[in-house]
Amino acid sequence: MKSAKDFLKESWNHKTSSLGPVLLRITLGVLWLEMGIQKLHPNFMKGLESKLKFWAEENPYPWYKYFLENLAIPHWQAFGYQVTIGEILVGLSLVFGILTVLSSFFGFLMIMNFYFASSYAESQWYWTFYIIAVSHVVIMLTRAGRTFGMDYFLSKRFPKFILW
Repeated sequence: MKSAKDFLKESWNHKTSSLGPVLLRITLGVLWLEMGIQKLHPNFMKGLESKLKFWAEENPYPWYKYFLENLAIPHWQAFGYQVTIGEILVGLSLVFGILTVLSSFFGFLMIMNFYFASSYAESQWYWTFYIIAVSHVVIMLTRAGRTFGMDYFLSKRFPKFILW
């Protein structure tokens, strides 16, 4: 009987032959890319400071409200550019399957950021955040960039590196 360590190691090193995670990876990549490109419109930056203030006003998470009031709002322009660039980079990475584990990790962090910022609002369907977050975990665990992605070539060249 194999040990739990062997089971985990073999499971982690298993390359999926299923197209499901690949389709999920590309779909999320297109989603992030579209969201990032939409933020290139000048109206995004015009309304960002007021949106951040709105999210901070009623936010039920004290630690996140502190983050909004003391970091995001005072530096709203830098925050806006960082979000825009992050969404575009995560989107491109997922679409092309390069550095997929790393980009899925950052996609997970971004969607959780959006969850804590706005999930309590009446107009939000909070399950959307959960579905996207879990999808990123699936992409990370299946290493979906190794199938129909550039991570395939990177994993052949650098087989022990964990980012692909």
